[in-house]
Amino acid sequence: MTSVLKEELLVLVPPQGGYVAGQCSKRASNDHDPAYDPALKVDDTPLAKALMEGGKLFESEIGVKLKAKLGDKIAMVDECDRTVESKAKREAMTMELMRNPGDVIMIWNARLPVIEEDIENGVLPRVGEPDFLIRLNKKSDGNWAWAPGDVKNHKSMEGTSKNKIWKVSFFENPSFDSAKDTDLGVGNVKLKPNLQLAHYRRILEELGFAQDVSNNEPYWAAVIAKEEVIVWRNLDEGGRSHTLPDGVTGKFSSQEIYDTEYAWRIDVIRRARTRAIDPSVPALVGPEWKDECKSCPWREVCHDELKLDLDHITLVPGITPDKARPHYANGVRTVGALARLDYRTAVAIDYDIDVRAAALEAQSSNPSDKGEALLRKYGANDEAVKSLELAGVTKNSDVANFDYKTSAYFGTKVARLADAIDQARVMKVQKAHRARYTEYVQIPRAAIEIDVDIEDANGFVYLIGARARGYRKRGGDEKLRFEMHSFVTWDKSEDAEAKVFADFWAYIQGMITYSKANKYGLRVFHYTRHEDQAFIDLAKRHAGKPNIPTVEDVQAFLISDYWVDLYPIVSKQLIWPTEEKTLKKLAGYVGFVWRDEAPGGDNSVAWYKEATDNESETVRDEFRNRIIAYNEDDVQAQLEIRDWINRFGETRKPGLRLPSAEKLDRRFSRKALHK
Repeated sequence: MTSVLKEELLVLVPPQGGYVAGQCSKRASNDHDPAYDPALKVDDTPLAKALMEGGKLFESEIGVKLKAKLGDKIAMVDECDRTVESKAKREAMTMELMRNPGDVIMIWNARLPVIEEDIENGVLPRVGEPDFLIRLNKKSDGNWAWAPGDVKNHKSMEGTSKNKIWKVSFFENPSFDSAKDTDLGVGNVKLKPNLQLAHYRRILEELGFAQDVSNNEPYWAAVIAKEEVIVWRNLDEGGRSHTLPDGVTGKFSSQEIYDTEYAWRIDVIRRARTRAIDPSVPALVGPEWKDECKSCPWREVCHDELKLDLDHITLVPGITPDKARPHYANGVRTVGALARLDYRTAVAIDYDIDVRAAALEAQSSNPSDKGEALLRKYGANDEAVKSLELAGVTKNSDVANFDYKTSAYFGTKVARLADAIDQARVMKVQKAHRARYTEYVQIPRAAIEIDVDIEDANGFVYLIGARARGYRKRGGDEKLRFEMHSFVTWDKSEDAEAKVFADFWAYIQGMITYSKANKYGLRVFHYTRHEDQAFIDLAKRHAGKPNIPTVEDVQAFLISDYWVDLYPIVSKQLIWPTEEKTLKKLAGYVGFVWRDEAPGGDNSVAWYKEATDNESETVRDEFRNRIIAYNEDDVQAQLEIRDWINRFGETRKPGLRLPSAEKLDRRFSRKALHK
């Protein structure tokens, strides 16, 4: 994949854990590159800290449960501390147990030794601490075979792929031979744990304790997750869709993915460490923005590089590193380069029209003839013809003027190229615009408006905030009033959750009755569909309890005119100059500021743990107040966005101050740039 520099031959890479294979390559590079000062790292997010602590606690609880079931059949290797001496002790205990297990069938808290000779001989350096090892069979060489295992504080399955049968064994008899065929539901087991297990497999092979798969037998490894059973995974089973570091996309086994990804990161780390010898040597990887960046300690450093130095295309909403590949292939790596592509040509590309062939034929055709026949000849359907007419492509001369550079995207399966161009342009001019063909923004405003936001932890809804603004009559006086209601519980019981929902539902029904009686319009706003599913789940979970609506009642409310999702309105009718379309980003753009220094739904999960589990009443009260204030700001933010749009007159008539995206066509035309 890369050529080896002379300096790299002198560089040894310290042994790496299996987590590196599933980690961002840029993070691995930065961790070893002398140009990146570790002081520039930022602290873990509250959620990341909470997940780490929760994972350790869950692992400890599983160890206790296994010991209770297995007794002397499980050997608990003491963790002691993280000193060199302690690690060496754990390695010695693990190796002795693998060689001479006696009655032991499971080793808990194992540590596998590093083979120093392999590092010096160029073998990929590895260190591994599997949470457990399970004894399998005795091999022909006299050694026992051991299966690696990991404990994960999450559910085993993810996604919506078709159910399949998994081999599952139980704590009282964890051996593979005892495993039963079990349906774990829709989805597939997560990839990252498999990468860890594949890492341990390679170490066990080096040590001589891996399973023998010379006859193409499955290589089994195990994970204990939230279900608290042992789920066996065949690391050599193919069929996982994955894009390898060289850009090749296909279906691979977990072991194939690990081997490729780990080897690549070792190359990345070796090159980064080479820069200590020669700083002029370029790193093998640069930054790209993706979801995992938000919790990475290098996130501020990489974001500055992407925005200030690179103007990088992955900052455009919707363009993930995978979706950026067609852009890279066409030499488009910056937001500016994307903004300068031709919108009309991009519309044709989105409909998979062979643009270059159509343009070439159009150049020798009557320029004033309608372009529909040519467009249809090269792949246009009725919808495509209509969309291109809206974009101004009506005659052969328009087809002939399709942009050559933009047309290179034909056949690349690029995602929503025309929309991406408009988004990039808006980001460059740093001003919100109406989306194309949007005469004015349609938000169904009313005399009484209620903004709603829920807070939940692992699906348990403990807070529903509702802020009302509107007219209330008191003593014949009619005034605009504001009311904030926080329906909340800090009790983790099902009945407490049911009461939160029942009280909220009674409040909403009361407001509907009030608005009807006084002939006021009423709208209840929320942001994205999270609340929809939460309310349906609450109605199902607490069916039959006092004042809980039926699922049918909830569904009727959700499809009524009262219930309005603000997200599709502001994300489809407007284009924002922000890297995300989250409530935080859009409200921040219009000038709203949360009172909390680190607002975010992920962080609130960590705050909730402190609000309910901390031993100090003072700390519990502090975090409870923090969550309530954060929720109040969330609902206020929705109103601030609507009012900001209204101040421009956007909801009444064509924009007075917010221009349409069409206005940017001439500004970003490449021909105009060369005049």
